[in-house]
Order: sequence, then C-alpha cells, then structure tokens
Amino acid sequence: MQTRAAESIIELYRLLVGNTGEPKPLIFHSAYMRRVPGMTSLDNAIMEYFESMGRHEGEFITEKPGDVWHNLHNVIGVTTKSRTTVNRRMQQLVDAGLLAQDETDRYHLTDFGWRYIQGDLDEDERADLKDELLS
Repeated sequence: MQTRAAESIIELYRLLVGNTGEPKPLIFHSAYMRRVPGMTSLDNAIMEYFESMGRHEGEFITEKPGDVWHNLHNVIGVTTKSRTTVNRRMQQLVDAGLLAQDETDRYHLTDFGWRYIQGDLDEDERADLKDELLS
C-alpha cells in the first residue's frame, strides 16, 4: 500500500516525464508566470513539490529536507542542485514565510505559500516577499 506522499510523488513524476521517460519542463501555476524577483527556478520547484503533497486532515503534508532533495533530484529529476543548496533555499523560503519548519526539522507550506502558488498575493505582499528574498 502506497502512502499519500508516495502517490503524490509518482503523480508529479508522471506529469513531468509523461510516457516518454524524458523530463519535461515544469509548468508552473499562474503565480509562477508573474515570478517575484528573488524566487529561483529551484524555489518554484520546491513550492510546486510541496503543493503536490497536498493536505492530510486539513494540514499541509510535511517532509524532511533530505527527502525533498531526493525526490526533486533523483525521482523527478527537476534539479541537479546539491542537497545543501536545496536545504539552503528551503530555509530562505521559511524566512520569507512561504514554508514553515516544525520542531522535528520537517517543512510544509504555509497559508501564505499556498496563496503564492495560487497567485493570490496582492501587490504589497509581492513587494514584501521580494524585499525578504533579496535581503
């Protein structure tokens, strides 16, 4: 029996790779089309990964940073960045309020992060996010 997390990873992999087995470029939500300066393609891949994890009993699914890196790097193949780089970018996303880190060093989306993915940030929030990312 597969866990919800494993099913989400497989579903995301199929979306990215399709039937050919060759990686396709990520197709981001409308929020990504209006990227905030300071957000990298890796940041957006991390955000999309967490979005794909969904929720369980109303709470966003949490992941350890090593698992996020493994899935983005080895399973889905959307980055060649090192584990250290992924961990550093995840911490910057925490600092920006897009992700949260719990006491067990697991990360999850915040409501602000979810709104970013959905393209629901107003111009002031986008400006604040830009300032945080570029500081």
